[in-house]
Amino acid sequence: MSTATVRAAGVSPDHTSRLPSLTGMRWAAAMMIFCFHIMIESGFFGQERAQSTMWWLFCGGRSGVSFFYVLSGFVLTWSARPKDRVVSFWRRRFARIYPSHFLTFLGAVALFSWEGLHLSGRVAAANLTLTQSWFAFAPRYWYGYNGVSWSLSVEFFFYFMFPFLVPPITRMGARAWWAIVAVGPGLVIAMPFLMDWVGEKTGIQPLFLVYQFPPVRLLEFLIGIALALLVRNGRWRGPNMTVSAVVLVTGLLLTQKLVLWAEKPLISASATGIIGCVLLIPAAARADVEGTASIWRNPRMVRLGEISFAFYLVHELVIFTAMKLFNGPPRLPTVQALALTIACFSVALVLATMLHDMVEKPFVKLLSPKPKPKPKSKRQGSKNAGTDLPGPRNRERSDDATAPILAGSS
Repeated sequence: MSTATVRAAGVSPDHTSRLPSLTGMRWAAAMMIFCFHIMIESGFFGQERAQSTMWWLFCGGRSGVSFFYVLSGFVLTWSARPKDRVVSFWRRRFARIYPSHFLTFLGAVALFSWEGLHLSGRVAAANLTLTQSWFAFAPRYWYGYNGVSWSLSVEFFFYFMFPFLVPPITRMGARAWWAIVAVGPGLVIAMPFLMDWVGEKTGIQPLFLVYQFPPVRLLEFLIGIALALLVRNGRWRGPNMTVSAVVLVTGLLLTQKLVLWAEKPLISASATGIIGCVLLIPAAARADVEGTASIWRNPRMVRLGEISFAFYLVHELVIFTAMKLFNGPPRLPTVQALALTIACFSVALVLATMLHDMVEKPFVKLLSPKPKPKPKSKRQGSKNAGTDLPGPRNRERSDDATAPILAGSS
């Protein structure tokens, strides 16, 4: 691809309409990850029955990351700007993600200093450069400092590759897009089984290969790109949102049973949710384009979706802070554990709102490339001659539709 523009992606301006349902769905994915971390990390619930229920309900919460990756490929392709320069695209992605990441990194430093933990300069450097997901043989790098930022490392790889992937995939045509959508989910489902063998041959932990290694997670991003092209070109023929949501929820609730049946814990990473994601995302996009009913288009849900990235970045730090206040996993009775969970959620929501409104949005405005005004025509010039009114300007379209979906990372 020429480094001059992203226009070769072939995305028509007619297809850059906002997709509020997909924004709202980001909040649901963020909540999946929050509940998963409450279940697996917090130690809030001390009663065995409550722990079993939490495990059954939220074992598939890791699939929230997979949802974000597929959604990221879809939305970036859908909202790609004609005549957009590659460097401008990268700069907007940096502006959207990095300032909030840096601030939450500082929050993690403060928390770990309070806990008296060792602060590694090398791990910090990997976290700040978002390269921690490339250290295959150094597990201490993966979740260093703000642990959820590992997924931003993967997402940055997607952003780098996006301008070079979309043009050739677009030129391949509908058969290739359908092939990606048909074969891709099968490969995602097979990864926990394939990577056990690869891990034995290479000595790399299968967890890293399935869950964190950027080239492996690129497959979900490619599925999102292909889905966007199919919907954009009127080729998608999938079920509606209701059926798609049932497929997704069923897969997530069956995660525990499938993990035990297959004896593969890594199935929970993305395999049980990928088919539902592939069906639900284009169904929601079509609902927005066609104007059909969608609960995710509710203004409050869209607002929550807009702050979902910030919520993703802060929620684990809030959980760890609560654990520090209890000097470790509190192991509380169920009612008290639920109350503590709600308290952590509320604090994280407040902090996320502040982070989004006071850091993310201002820095996007500050760091994003400024639109160039359209040159005035002679007719416009004469019309405005002798007045104080400016001529028409090319107002930049809001970039909210291409906000990062992490939630990341988890």
